[in-house]
Amino acid sequence: MFTIQKIQIEIIIRQFVKEKLELIMREEIKNFLEIEQADTSNMRNGYYQRNLDTQYGRIEGLLVPRDRNGEFQTQLFAPYQRHTGWLELELFKVHMGSWAYPEEGYSKIFGVPLYSGFMYASVASYLCQAWRRLKVELVKWPPFSVVVPLAAAIYLNFFTHHYWFDVRWWLIGLVMLVFWSSSVIYEVNGTRYRMPLVLSFLLIGFFIWIAENIATFFGAWQYPNQAKAWSIVHLGKVSSWFLLVIVSFLIVATLKQMKGNATSHKVQSITVNPLPKTE
Repeated sequence: MFTIQKIQIEIIIRQFVKEKLELIMREEIKNFLEIEQADTSNMRNGYYQRNLDTQYGRIEGLLVPRDRNGEFQTQLFAPYQRHTGWLELELFKVHMGSWAYPEEGYSKIFGVPLYSGFMYASVASYLCQAWRRLKVELVKWPPFSVVVPLAAAIYLNFFTHHYWFDVRWWLIGLVMLVFWSSSVIYEVNGTRYRMPLVLSFLLIGFFIWIAENIATFFGAWQYPNQAKAWSIVHLGKVSSWFLLVIVSFLIVATLKQMKGNATSHKVQSITVNPLPKTE
């Protein structure tokens, strides 16, 4: 009986999450076309379906809106993302007492509100939007064989440091070493700028830390030291966001490079195979 009830609850939750996601995405593309694309002829171009694995099972047939120019990107999840891994991190961290969501809510599972997993996805979405708007280019990007194990080690440490010793400072040292010669080029108001990639990681992490102070002040969540009264989030949390930003950045950068390589290959194919001459 308990198993049947659990399955029924999961089905209800999946349907609830699916409806909310689709509602949010419809509002997103509406604002995107009315505000960001107001001076263009871009318009809606129906939907495409995709699956999304969650803690509560697979959401099938999620309707994602699209535009004719293919420029719209939802802020709920990164392109090609097929699972909500960050929500699992939230469940684990709350269970271990790293932070808590004290306020009552209708959409909380094991003390974790459903929106919490979307907060991490929004960081990746922010990176995608910044990439397009600022025309980002990477200089001396490390090889794929180095980037993937580093990102995996960073993500894994958020779990293992509860049972083993925390190696975040070793990981930060590795990040410095791997990305020391890497930089990012971006454009603001027609002017191109260049910044060391490690500095960009640190700045993004710092501003997220500021946002985190605002969120905890208004009770979105709280850390153990804020249980009795609010206090500034420990500055050491910047290192955590620094590492989390890197994981999101590595995912987005890898996807962008894969997309760029595919586009380049397509262009080369068109060039190699010209149209036949007509007489």
